[in-house]
Amino acid sequence: MLSGLLENPSFREQFGNPNDVITGITVSSYCLGALFGCVLNFAIGDMLGRRYMIWLAMGLIIVGATLQTSAFTLAHLIVGRFITGLGTGIDSSTVPMYQSELSKREWRGRLVSWEILFIGIGIVLVRTPGCL
Repeated sequence: MLSGLLENPSFREQFGNPNDVITGITVSSYCLGALFGCVLNFAIGDMLGRRYMIWLAMGLIIVGATLQTSAFTLAHLIVGRFITGLGTGIDSSTVPMYQSELSKREWRGRLVSWEILFIGIGIVLVRTPGCL
């Protein structure tokens, strides 16, 4: 949810008033990390198993979020976003299958749909000023 910060004067000053290209690279580094996370999950997910991949994803998300919140340089922020994206890519390609394996047949579709619903609700809450 970096979009709320991009035009913030203190953010722009801290990161050297990045131009549109640098801002685009910063924002898209998260999506690039998610792509590589999905590919990584494809490569090693069967070897480690779903639970360990979910633990790995959560660890990467925590490390990436910590790097983003402690960033004072643009490179630091981009690396943090990429690492968070790695975790998100692994998580989003593992959790729906794990949920469907553990749940009763009549609940499978509902649980997988709820995951997407709650992600959307979280995005709306983050983007709504004064909501939380």
